[in-house]
Amino acid sequence: MPDLRKYWQEVRTLAGSLPSFLWMVSGEGYLIEVAAEIAAKLILAKSHRVATEEEIRRRAEEEAATNRELTREGLRKRGIEVVAVRRDDIA
Repeated sequence: MPDLRKYWQEVRTLAGSLPSFLWMVSGEGYLIEVAAEIAAKLILAKSHRVATEEEIRRRAEEEAATNRELTREGLRKRGIEVVAVRRDDIA
């Protein structure tokens, strides 16, 4: 039987060394944002790892692109079309 006191001490120690919230990657490659205590449990279970800066940046870019597309689609449904105009085209 595992020593539960030792396990929880490891969780608390690891959680204390982590930021309040951080991005984790599962073994299947899913990216999730979790609180430090949950992250510590996942790290100790070896089911997740801390996400790299590149993975976090790529996720943010994908999310921003999805949000832009949803906004455009919502505007289009209301009959509004947004057209980009270069500054030097205005004269």
